[in-house]
Amino acid sequence: MADTTEKKDSVNFPCQAYEDWKNEVDLPMTLMKGTKGMQEAGQFYLPAEEAESTTSYSNRKARSVLLNVFKRTIHKMSGEVFSKDIVESDDMSDDIKELMLDVNLEGKDITSFSRSIFAKALAAGIVHVLVDYPDLRIQENENGNKQFYDEDTKEWTPFTKERQKAKGFRPYWVVVPGENLIGWRGNVVNGRYMLTQLRIREYTDEPDGEWGTKTVQRVRVLEPGKYAVYIRSGREGDKNTWIIEKEGTTTLDFIPFCTFMPGEEMTKLTAMSPLDDLAYLNLMHWQSSSDQRNILHYARLVIYFGKLLDEAGDEDTGQLVVGANKMIHTTSPEGDFKIVEPTGKSIESGRMDLQDLEKQMALFGLTYMLPKTGTTTATERALDSSENDSALKSWSVGFENFLDTLVDYTGIWLGNEPGKSGTLTVNKEFRTFLRDVEPRILLEGFVKGLLSKQLVFEEFKRRDLIRSDYDFATLLSELENEARSSINDFSNLGGTFLGAAGTQPEK
Repeated sequence: MADTTEKKDSVNFPCQAYEDWKNEVDLPMTLMKGTKGMQEAGQFYLPAEEAESTTSYSNRKARSVLLNVFKRTIHKMSGEVFSKDIVESDDMSDDIKELMLDVNLEGKDITSFSRSIFAKALAAGIVHVLVDYPDLRIQENENGNKQFYDEDTKEWTPFTKERQKAKGFRPYWVVVPGENLIGWRGNVVNGRYMLTQLRIREYTDEPDGEWGTKTVQRVRVLEPGKYAVYIRSGREGDKNTWIIEKEGTTTLDFIPFCTFMPGEEMTKLTAMSPLDDLAYLNLMHWQSSSDQRNILHYARLVIYFGKLLDEAGDEDTGQLVVGANKMIHTTSPEGDFKIVEPTGKSIESGRMDLQDLEKQMALFGLTYMLPKTGTTTATERALDSSENDSALKSWSVGFENFLDTLVDYTGIWLGNEPGKSGTLTVNKEFRTFLRDVEPRILLEGFVKGLLSKQLVFEEFKRRDLIRSDYDFATLLSELENEARSSINDFSNLGGTFLGAAGTQPEK
């Protein structure tokens, strides 16, 4: 992204191209809003048919209801990862453990906060968190020690851990939505990409008059060791010029900003949802479901067909009346009156299409929870539960590293040495879910001819669904015996029927 921002009292932030891109209707985020979000997107995702009237389209859209498999899959994945609470390491200090009970100053502990932003990352492809700190005036004294200006005592005071705790100063985590990140600068230092500037759009609701409120937009510019907050100039006819509202320094020599990116990287700090293909399958279902609901609506309406019924009208009005206790008659020998009904073939085809899409969506979401597969012996690897190297597991590992970085930044704000603030452990075992669905997957694979009978038997046995002392040869022998027994039973039953009919079989 080009950056021409200069440090001066008033600037024009060059973010319009990014805004235009984000202002397009974003399918994954629209799906997260459910039926209402898809209906509000209108013709972007549910096009009007040629010559379809505005009223007909509005009615069709209102009848359309979203089967939100995309959102359900994301919540299922998040629920699996955070089915167990995040565990703090033994070497984590008590002051940081205390902060983990309310990481964002909004009452969310580390597990509930993490579950929320993990779901956002799966939907959007990326999530950012800034480890922020209250605005303070900080400087170094002649000895090089940091001190802050105490607004209560109006004096410069040593910036120590004890003083921070006494004043209630503490770091907190702020989620930065991808659309609010309007620009950045960075370079590679010792093989690692480091941010040198970050520009974040912020919105706050502020009083407007005696009773009203208004939304005020600001842009926060972060650089290592300093920050500035810009607000629109407010000059008549000048909406693109921003002026500094406040600025200051920090105790950090880096920007405490961290990114979790499970999606496909577009740029350093933008990405596509990893479930983008599932989102488009869900879109196909939305459109097909809308068509199906619409055709069912018209199929249920009674359509009458009449021919040469000019003399069949009401005696008073002359109009044809159809209803209970009414007779339709005509003197014309070629007259006709009947109800026209669709054959139902198109309706049945639509129903089958919806069922196929629902199966595809269910299996698509499931692939992210199953172990990764290769081109050879894919079946065996896909069913290997001893090491669940799934996409979901890799995301949970990456998220754990992301949290550890945030904890480290939090500790540095408090005066800890880098890498000395402890770590967090995120659940990476999803056996509860897989234990429920794997038997169905195995059986479906056998029915479709993808898995052999012996492989399904061995996988059932390995999952303790079959006795450990039971072998495949014994199973085959028992199945053959049961088959012979069934044939004999059927033959005897046939003889009984013949005998009951008075006919004895020949000897």
